[in-house]
Amino acid sequence: MAAPTAASGQRGARQRERRPWPVRILIGLLVFQGVGAVGGGAVMMADPSGRAMGWDTGLLENAPFASFLWPGVILGLGLGMGSLVIAFGVLRRPQWRLLAFVERWTGQHWSWAGSIGLGIGLVAWIVVQLSVMEFRSFLQPFMFAVGAALVGVPLLAAVRRYLV
Repeated sequence: MAAPTAASGQRGARQRERRPWPVRILIGLLVFQGVGAVGGGAVMMADPSGRAMGWDTGLLENAPFASFLWPGVILGLGLGMGSLVIAFGVLRRPQWRLLAFVERWTGQHWSWAGSIGLGIGLVAWIVVQLSVMEFRSFLQPFMFAVGAALVGVPLLAAVRRYLV
């Protein structure tokens, strides 16, 4: 077994430090959003007619999609799996070479920018949904608020300090 390096020891210490409550809230929001979006997206992909969710494709009359397949892909993979990957990033703060440019650009861990980007995407998803579908649900304003929180919580000083 190789001896731990100074960098790995520092990373281990960072991962053991107590997470501030805003970071815990951010992780909770990301996991909540991710699990719900993966589930909703999976149902939409499994039944693109929308019947499994009590909908029909008539709801998509003003949308660029003829079925719920592509909205399910966007919801499940983009907003769902994306959210879970970002939650993992906030939780463990892995250093991924592919995303190093984001860290150089923002001065923060890539999951910080990912959280804000995902929040903006969720808010946009709800705005588009409200503009092209006649369907209205209590979930739309609730998920809009979740998206806004995913934009706002990372801006708190405690989260910024934690995700350096």
